[in-house]
Amino acid sequence: MAQKTLARKARFLDAGVAGSKVPAEQGNLRFFVGGETADFEACLPLFKAMGSEAIHIGGYGMGITGRWCLT
Repeated sequence: MAQKTLARKARFLDAGVAGSKVPAEQGNLRFFVGGETADFEACLPLFKAMGSEAIHIGGYGMGITGRWCLT
C-alpha cells in the first residue's frame, strides 16, 4: 500500500492504535507509527489531538507491526 501511495506522489503513514472505547473517549489512545520521519512529524499534532502518545517506530509497515507486538 505504501509503494502505491508513494507512486502517486502522496505521503503514507501506517499507525497501529492501542486502546479501547474508554481510552478513546478520554483521548488516551496510543499510536505506533511507521513511515518517513518528516511525515510523522507533520502529522504529530493530529495524533496528539486523538491520543496521549504517538511513537515513530520505523519505516513503512512498522506501525502496525509494533501494535501487533503488544497483542
